[in-house]
Amino acid sequence: MTFSKICAIMAVGYPIMSNQEVLTMPLAVREYDAKLDSKRRLTIRGSNFEYYHVKEMENGTVLLQPRELTMPFQISARTLSMIDKAAENMKAGKVSPAIDLSMFDED
Repeated sequence: MTFSKICAIMAVGYPIMSNQEVLTMPLAVREYDAKLDSKRRLTIRGSNFEYYHVKEMENGTVLLQPRELTMPFQISARTLSMIDKAAENMKAGKVSPAIDLSMFDED
């Protein structure tokens, strides 16, 4: 299905299928009709978010879920320096004795 054939419907309060579960959408704050521009884009008026996860349903419904993107696995400079120091200590032989974890064995 091409994006030009998708009808943007604000399905407020109607159940839709997602991952074998029936979800009910919250009540609408705004409702308006929109049209695709010449480059097949749809403008969301007064959006509070910059990124959205898009789901296109078989019946033509488009579901937009807001996303807050963050840097994955972001580690602070202090933590990185502590990791470096721990690696230096390990190479120098400054380590504690081994910990006995045999009591956690799964039989």
